[in-house]
Amino acid sequence: MTSLLRILVIAAAFLLAGCATRPEHTERITRNDRITAVLNKATYLESKRCLSTRDYDSVTVLDKDRLLFSDRNEAWVNVMRSSCPYLQNYDTVVLDLTTNRACSLDFVYGVDRFFMRWQRGPSCTLGEFHRISEPDLARLNEVRREH
Repeated sequence: MTSLLRILVIAAAFLLAGCATRPEHTERITRNDRITAVLNKATYLESKRCLSTRDYDSVTVLDKDRLLFSDRNEAWVNVMRSSCPYLQNYDTVVLDLTTNRACSLDFVYGVDRFFMRWQRGPSCTLGEFHRISEPDLARLNEVRREH
């Protein structure tokens, strides 16, 4: 019995020693953190309040704060007026436009398929559009493709 107790005490000492050398907090860098880092370094070539529907052919959710409006020639980042945490969980982005332009203060929401039904998410408000350069777009797309 004494040798079993001695083995348990030694095993506990090794376990505690392992915990003592482990870092207290490991910071995990998320995909959103990498997107933010790319966009913080990006140079906005131009800013607009409105973007014609002819100026983009796709809208992509970057994170809870930003959307990417793009076509083959240009890319515009829209920084929404407030965070929209539910938007990134939806499959389809829907713009609620009153004209042929997407403008700051227009509404956007997500639509998701839920039990064979389309479910609309809460509305969020668009902010200003900022055009980014091709190299910045390439870096952004590289981060977006990482898993």
